[in-house]
Amino acid sequence: MTTLHERLLAVVEAREDKAKKATGPRWISNGSWEIRTPPSGGPDRNPDGPDWYQIVVAPSMEGQDIHEFKMRLWHNSDHIVANDPYFTLKSCARDRKVLERHTLEVLPSGVETCFWCSEDGYYPVVIRYPCPEIKDLAELYEVAL
Repeated sequence: MTTLHERLLAVVEAREDKAKKATGPRWISNGSWEIRTPPSGGPDRNPDGPDWYQIVVAPSMEGQDIHEFKMRLWHNSDHIVANDPYFTLKSCARDRKVLERHTLEVLPSGVETCFWCSEDGYYPVVIRYPCPEIKDLAELYEVAL
């Protein structure tokens, strides 16, 4: 059975892998979308980069006026750009650092503690593992404790 740390590292690595494969690294938003269908027999050609398919996630227009629909597209564009490969890779690097610091340490008594959180320069503190930092990562990545 894998440990919580190993499961968290696996999901961070999977997220990093997706970001590395995305066209990037920095994206910009002009608030407009164009739905492109790849021609049969091969992907669209991007003159400025690798082969690519353009994927559009747009809200339904049902029950909305055209202005509201365009605003939703603009907000979707801004959100997607804010989570470009560059930002995702930086987030994953931060999460790796958290995992490197907050490691499981088993005391001679058998108590499982977080090595980082239990270190204190003035007096010994025992913070049980998983500590709040690891619990937050598990919640973010939807990994069971």
